[in-house]
Amino acid sequence: MKKIIAGMLIVMLAFAASGCKTDSIDKKATLQEITIGLMPDVDSMPFIIAQEKGYFKEEGVTVNIQQFKSAMDRDSALQSGNLDGAISDLLAVAFAKAGGFDVKVTSSTDGSYKLIAGANETAASVAALQGKDVAVSKNTIIEYVTDQILTANHMTDSDINKVVIPQIPTRLEMLQNGKLAAATLPEPMAGIAIQNGCKPLSSSDQLAINPGVILFTNKAIEGKKRKFKRCTGPTTKPWFILIHKHAKIILTS
Repeated sequence: MKKIIAGMLIVMLAFAASGCKTDSIDKKATLQEITIGLMPDVDSMPFIIAQEKGYFKEEGVTVNIQQFKSAMDRDSALQSGNLDGAISDLLAVAFAKAGGFDVKVTSSTDGSYKLIAGANETAASVAALQGKDVAVSKNTIIEYVTDQILTANHMTDSDINKVVIPQIPTRLEMLQNGKLAAATLPEPMAGIAIQNGCKPLSSSDQLAINPGVILFTNKAIEGKKRKFKRCTGPTTKPWFILIHKHAKIILTS
């Protein structure tokens, strides 16, 4: 299982370039450095664990992890060429392509986003947030999920006062300090807020929205292809599900 995590980035690049599946990697290939941008969310955990446990090093893979607190900073680093890939979402992909920046989605992820009310907030439902301060990050998946939650509750963004707070840790801190009525947060930040007394009102899971992805720039895919062998049988689960399953085992062991 360690090898599954360690080989993930290599496999994704080869997978994107070829469109086929793999269960074996040519270890004799010379591996180049890969730089990937992570966010403070559950989708990033497998990469952090693999780095801390030394799984990348065991496989001879050089992975440079850069962590970001906001989607805006991550996307700026990606477009400036400082990242090969990133934990991201489909909305960011759409914005990148609309702006002429070529990226490719190599895998979907299973992140979750929740609309959370403050611990001392009287609102016990989404509808009760009318006219109140709700924190989001502008033009991101956070705002999209928030808008979809409002729509599902027969509301529009004009029914609330959107407070733009790009950095996720700052958004969490302000919610917990009672400076906001509610905020939309990714896991595990949402879980931290709930553990500290904040109240979940709705989520992307409830609306069956699963927008999280891993993406790489086309330049990285074309310039850092890896040799690999085609699988001899069908793959029963996507690579990222295997990674998350293993990551959860490590976290709970």
